[in-house]
This record gives sequence, structure tokens and C-alpha cells, in this order.
Amino acid sequence: MLATTMALTVAAMAIAPAHADTSAEATAVGDFAIGSVQRVRRAFVIGPHVGGFGGIAVDGGDALHGVTFGLALYAFKITTVLDLRELVVETVRQRVRERVADIVAAGGTAPTDLSELAREVAAEVKAEIAGRPPPRRTLERPRFGAVLEGAIRTSPGGGFQTRLVISKGVGRASIGVALAVQRASGDTDVVPGLEASLRLTPLGQAWTPVAELYLRGDVAIADRLPIALIGGVRATLDLF
Repeated sequence: MLATTMALTVAAMAIAPAHADTSAEATAVGDFAIGSVQRVRRAFVIGPHVGGFGGIAVDGGDALHGVTFGLALYAFKITTVLDLRELVVETVRQRVRERVADIVAAGGTAPTDLSELAREVAAEVKAEIAGRPPPRRTLERPRFGAVLEGAIRTSPGGGFQTRLVISKGVGRASIGVALAVQRASGDTDVVPGLEASLRLTPLGQAWTPVAELYLRGDVAIADRLPIALIGGVRATLDLF
């Protein structure tokens, strides 16, 4: 994925004007490339995670707790060179109005065909926006996530779970479905669940560690296992 990012950046640089060998223009192209890579980097997090959880069995009130580890993939709604349109449109409209007003104020005649002016302004705005480094936010808007984890239960009865969680961003939160296979006391069971989480990104500009706080409800298919309410945290190191 990083190779794709670099390819896109090189392509963007390739469309720069032929006279971009001046110092100012070369600096602008460099800023565009750096900003583009940083934005794509911040939009994706791939790496190992560790964490812990605690909860309660709804039926009997027994405490549940343990530790987790695994791999995570997160995508955030960071505007990149791939999806600048929604950010550019309003800025271009405003800039075109300002340019026309300047022409009229200078005694000129407002152009009847604004298409060429709009194209020029759009190119300027795209370069400006893509060249900016992504803002650092503690709570980025998530697009989707995929977590594969192993869970070692340290509560009475023990056991081990292998779980897959697939989620989608809803506002600032993520809502997902979970499916685990549990092995405990010689029995193997399937444990589906629903999970809601917040993914915090307080550190880093491009490489972005994630602290995910989650709440999950597990409902085992087997009658012998209770409904469980679980809360926990996953700390993911961004190695993408």
C-alpha cells in the first residue's frame, strides 16, 4: 500500500508545469509530495495490538477478565489526493467569485465563460490542500476496521478465544460484528457478538498509534455459556 502511495505522489509530481525547476516551485512540489504521503499514511493503520478486557456474565454475575493480542487494520476519513473533490468544490466556488470581483473592481468585464478560470483555481486549491500535513485529531472519523485477536481468559474457568471483528464508522464511533471460537474446559464453542468502540489517535502525525476503547456483548450459541457484557482496550502500534 505504501508503494501505491508513492506511485500516486510521483504521478502528481509529474503533472507539475515544465518550468517547475525554480526554487519556489520546486519547494511547492516537494511540499505537495510530503503532504500527500502523510495524509495517506495517517488514513491507514496496520499493526499489532495488545490489550485487556473485563466484564460480567449477565446470568450469574460472574466476573470475566483477560488479555488480548493480535493484528488490526483501521482506516480513517482523512482527505487525500484520492478524494479531494468534496473539500475542493466549495473553496473553488469562493475563489472564483473573488477573482471575478477583483476583475470587475479593476475596471474589467466579468468573463461570461468561467470554465477556464475554474480549472485554474481548482488546480491551485488541490495543490494547496494536498500539500498541507494532515491535522492531528484525538478522535478521527473512522471508515472501517478489521481486528484479529487472541484472548486469554484469566478469570475462573480460563479458556482461549480467537476472534474476528469487522466494523464500520458511524460518526466518531465504530460499530461492528464479532465472531469468536472459544476453547475452554475441553469444549469448543462459537461466540458471536456486537461491538461499539472509539479509536483514539492522540499521538503521531503520519504514523499513528491507536488506542481503541470498546464495549461488546457476547451471546454464545451453546446454552451452557452465559450472555456476557465486556469492556476493554486495544493499543495498536502503526507499522504500515
